[in-house]
This record gives sequence, structure tokens and C-alpha cells, in this order.
Amino acid sequence: MFNIKNNKKFIILFIFLFLFIQKVDAVAPSAYQYYASANYYILKKQPKMAVEELKKAIALDEKDAMLRTKLAGLYVDLGMDEAALSEYLKAKELKSDDAFINISIANIYEKRKDYAKALDYYSMAEKLAPNYKYNLLNLGNVYMQLGQTDEALKYYKEFSVFYPYHYEVKKVLASLYLEKEDYKNAIEEYKFIYKKNPKEFRDYYKYAFALMKTGDYTNATEGFKEALKQNPKDANAYANLGICYLNSTPADKIAAKEAMEKALNINPDLNGIRFDYGNLLSQENKFNEAYNEYKMYISKYPSNASAYYNLGIATQKLNKYDEAIEDFQKVLSLEPNNTDAKLELARSYQLNKDSKRALDIYNEAAKTIKDNAALYYNTGLVYADLNNYSERIKAFEKALELKNDEETKKQLASVYINAGNYDINNSKYDEAIKKYQKAAEYNSDLAMAYTGLAYCYEKKSDMQKSLSFHEKAIALENKNTDSFVAYGNTLLHLNKYDEAKGAYQKALELNSKNDGAKEGLGDIYYKQELFQKAVKEYKDALALNPQNTNVNIKLGNLYKDDLDNEKALFYYNEALKISPENTTALHNKAAALYSLEKYQEAKDCYKTLLSYNRDFDMAYYGMGVIFEKEKNYSEAVKNYEKFVSLTADGTLKNTIKRRIELLKTRK
Repeated sequence: MFNIKNNKKFIILFIFLFLFIQKVDAVAPSAYQYYASANYYILKKQPKMAVEELKKAIALDEKDAMLRTKLAGLYVDLGMDEAALSEYLKAKELKSDDAFINISIANIYEKRKDYAKALDYYSMAEKLAPNYKYNLLNLGNVYMQLGQTDEALKYYKEFSVFYPYHYEVKKVLASLYLEKEDYKNAIEEYKFIYKKNPKEFRDYYKYAFALMKTGDYTNATEGFKEALKQNPKDANAYANLGICYLNSTPADKIAAKEAMEKALNINPDLNGIRFDYGNLLSQENKFNEAYNEYKMYISKYPSNASAYYNLGIATQKLNKYDEAIEDFQKVLSLEPNNTDAKLELARSYQLNKDSKRALDIYNEAAKTIKDNAALYYNTGLVYADLNNYSERIKAFEKALELKNDEETKKQLASVYINAGNYDINNSKYDEAIKKYQKAAEYNSDLAMAYTGLAYCYEKKSDMQKSLSFHEKAIALENKNTDSFVAYGNTLLHLNKYDEAKGAYQKALELNSKNDGAKEGLGDIYYKQELFQKAVKEYKDALALNPQNTNVNIKLGNLYKDDLDNEKALFYYNEALKISPENTTALHNKAAALYSLEKYQEAKDCYKTLLSYNRDFDMAYYGMGVIFEKEKNYSEAVKNYEKFVSLTADGTLKNTIKRRIELLKTRK
């Protein structure tokens, strides 16, 4: 039961509180009460009412930075950035050491894209609150917007130390590392991003690009394939996929070419891969297409020396030598010390039939380019064009000294063959033998070397050696018709008619139109005195080669031996139509004319012969016989004496000497 007496003190206290409250309501509310009221409205999600309450609070206490900061925050929420900025700036004037206020101001400037001012306030915040690590992210973001990626990377990296699992920052770091060509770190970031959310991973292209740049072509290939699943029209992904195929071990050139073709079909302006694509085409000997690719690449990258070099090779292959010269000159203007370009420039001049200019470049290059086998090899090729055998040999031997190369050995063997042939044409058989021996030394499988040796020994009348070398040549190359003909000729000299016949017939099996083999068969029948068979073979030879001077002479000889001097004369004349200076044909014609008692024509024929060879002994003998026949003994003696002075035939010489003595007694 309530006892008033006992609760007298309580009643007095109640009355006091009532009177106090009435008094409070009677006076103006404080700034704190408005602040409390504002918070109430914030909780009720009535920000506009909260703003009004805070304004009232600030009106009562304009120097309260906290009230202004609270109001600025509400303005931000209401999208009233200008008003918010005004309040934050006033708050900063009141409390300049507040990092949060600086960050809030920076946020608004960043939102307005005034990144320079944002950077100033974030930087002030960092000095005021260095332990607030999230501001590192703000600084990184602003530096990114200002394009100062080195500074951005620095702050992102520092932020990542404190927040190592921040997904968005990892993505930015990966992109920055990629941009800075720090591919290893980029790969680590992309690995984290993929592991964090593999289903949402969208950076396969960038990840693969970084892998490719570190030489991990296998994983890069798979990455670009995944990128193409996400975007089948990504020309760059196809382009880089092609590069990966090209650089894989082993290289998949077919797949590389297909990928690059897809890239160019999607984006024809993707000229960056045209260099590699051109290289693939060149490797397939598609030089026209490669030429076009290099041209398009150079239009985009006009200072790429390698592109001009490869273009030069393609133009060279297309026989556009003038253009190739220009291409290699361009390479040297970009890279003056490019050895390969110097050599190819010289080679282009050589191919353009300007051997002198080519040789000048090679010789000039040799002053600075040391120990380069290709230089001397190419120099040897130029000397080959100039038919300078000695210098050609020196160049090839120098090349071989620098590089023991089979191709150089073959070239040396070839030049020694040519030098030997030259000596043969000048009847220098001993010198020719040395050359052919050198050829065989450099290329023991070169049948031509042994054929040349066989010919030389035949000319030196060493038929056994000749036969031995012929057999060696045929053992190496048993499909060469001319080798069998030459072999048959040597056997014929040794009177091995059956074996010679077999060699000629083998030649005809290989080539039924070989006139040399037919001529050889005719020679066999001539020696065997089988006149009709010999005539048939010789005529068959002429049918195959009407310009064969020797066969015409041999037919003439056959008919002369058969005392048919008119037919003999016909064939000698045919021989002289082909070779007017042939002394054998002239001599035999003169003899036929003599037999036909056409003495003046015979003398004229001998005179023509002597105009070509003043030391042809049998011409003087024939002239002597005719003058003696005409009883012009003094002229007969004069010609006989000349014959005696020239001839090596001792028996005939002694006979004519006696004849001279006899004629001197006649008037």
C-alpha cells in the first residue's frame, strides 16, 4: 500500500523534475539536440529531415567540424556533391589534421575527374594517417587516372602487401605488370585471379600473352584457345596463337599459318603478323605471296630492317634483282654493319649480271668481315661468272678452310673440272690431269673428274690408264651416255672391238639419238673393213647430227679408200661448210682433187690449208707431189724441203730427202 508519509521525499523529487522539464521546454534547444534529432532521422532513413536538423545544429555551432562533416556526408548520399564539397572544405578549415575529411574531399574531386586535386588531398591524408592502408588504394586509382602508371603500380603493390587477397586490385596489378612488360609478375597475378574465380575468369588473352612473352608457348597456346572460346572473332588471339605454334618445339607451321590466316581474315589491318606470315609463305616457296605480306608489313613498320631483308630475299627469288638491290641497301641504311645484307646485296648485283659491282662489294666486305665462309664462297661464285679459275679456286679454298662444307667442296670440284676442261682445249694435258685429280680429291663421287682423266691419258696415249678411269666414271654414273661413248672410244684405240661395240650399244640404249655412239660403231666397222656397215652407221650419225664435221670427213675417207673420189669430195665439202678452217678436211679434199687430176684446185686447197696452219707438213708434201707431177721441179723441191723440215715421220723424211736429190738433177 502506497504510504504518502513514507514517500514524502519521492513526491518532492517528482515535483522538482516536472518543474525542470517544463523549464527546459521553455528555452531554445541546443546544437547537440539537433544533432541527436538528425541521427534519429538518419535511422528512420529520412536524410532530408536529417539535413535540416544538422543545418539547425550548425547554425548554433558553426565551428563544429563534426557537424559539417556529418552534413557533407548526407549531401553526398543525396547526390549534392557541390554542397558536400563546400561543407567538407569548411570542416577542413576547422580541423585540418583530420585524414577522413581530406579523403572525403579527394573522393568528390575524383568523382568530378579532377584527379590532380584528388591526388593532393589523398596525399595529405596519407601523411595524416599513414596507418590507414586503404588510402593506398585511393592513391593508386588516382595515379592510374593521371596516367602515372609507375606511381600507381607502387601504391597498388604496397596496398597488396596488407590486403593480399583483394580481387580487383589483383586484376589491376596484372594489367599493369603486363603493360610494364613484367610478364613473370603478371603471370603470378593472373594465376591468383583464375584460382579465385575460374568460372568468371575473362583474362585468358592477357594471361596467354604474358606466358607467350616468357617463352611458355605450350601454356600460352592453351590460353589463346580459351580466349577464342570466349571471343571467336578475336583477331589478336588468332595472331598470337599462330606465333605460339611457330615457336613451339617442334614448330607446327601448318597450324601457325592457319591461325594467322584466320587473324587476317577477321582483321586485314592486323599488319603486325604479316612479317611472320610472310616468313611462313617464303618457307613454302610462295615468294609472290610473301612479297605482298612483307610490303604490307613495311607500310606499317617502315624501320624494320629484318622486314626489308626478307623482302629482299623474296624479290631475289622472283628475279626482281633491281628491287632486291634497293631492299638490301635499305637494310644497310638502317643497320650499316649487317653482314648478311652486305653479302646479299653483292649477290643481287651478281644475279643482275653486274659481276664487277658484286666483286667490289665482296672485296670491300672482306676488309671488315672476318672468318665468314659465305663471303668467300659467294666471291668464288662471282669469279666463276668472270671465268677466273685461279681466283675462284682461292676463294673456295678459303671458304673451305673456314667451314668444312660439302657444298663448298662440290664447288671446288666443279671449278677444277672447268679448269681442267680449259687446259684440255689448249692441249695442256698434264696440267689438266692435275686439275681433274684435285676435283676427285674434293668430290670422289664426281664421275666427270674420272672422265676427264681418262680423256687426258688417252691423248697421252696411255690407254690402259684411260680405260681404268673410264671404268671408274661409269661405276659412279652408269646412266651417262657420253661416258659410255668415251669408254667405247678408248676400247676402240685398244682394238677391243667387241667391248667397244658393247659400250656404244649401251650408250644407244640410254639415248637412241646419240650420234657419237653411231659414229663409234662406224669406226669399228671401218677398222674391220666392213665398208657398207661403216657407211650405214656414219650416215645414221649424220641423220642424228648433220653438223658433225668428223663424220663427214670419215665418210669422205671411206669413199676415198673405195676410190670413189667424187663422193669423197662431196663429204669433205660438207665438212668444210660446217667448219671452213678444218685442216683435216682441207688436206683430204686436196688429196681427192689430186686423185681426180684437178691439180690447180688441189693446190688452191693446200694454200687455203696453209693460210690456217703454216706448219702443216703434209700440205707441203702434197704440194711437192703436184709440182713434181707438173714437172715444176724447183717448186717441188722447195715444198719437199719444207716438208722435211717439219715432219716427224723419219721413214718418209728419208724417202723425200732422196727424192729431193733426184729432182735437183732434173731440169
